[in-house]
Amino acid sequence: MPRWQLRYAIACAAIIGWSLAYALASWSRWPRVIYDPLAREWSVASRLPSPVPIDYLGLVAWGTGGAALGAALALVASRFWKKPLRPIALTLLGAWALTAFLYAGTYFTWTLWPF
Repeated sequence: MPRWQLRYAIACAAIIGWSLAYALASWSRWPRVIYDPLAREWSVASRLPSPVPIDYLGLVAWGTGGAALGAALALVASRFWKKPLRPIALTLLGAWALTAFLYAGTYFTWTLWPF
């Protein structure tokens, strides 16, 4: 596999992993790091105790872990796949990465909407 294809596949897998982990951590209410600026304290919880605490850093931590896992899986898969990827496979990887990113963004836009 050419090096540029390997880098492209790893980047796409990292974007997919980031998007899935970041959105699923919020949607599934996985435990995450939460900072309460009024009480000036950090905690780990699955739900926000009030509207004020900030769970962004916890979601970023989940997203970073998902990106690392996605990149690692792509790297392991590349060890078994020695031939160059076909153009359709490269297109699908890019489409899946963009779709995952857009779905995660759409989910968070929906949760911020005042319903």
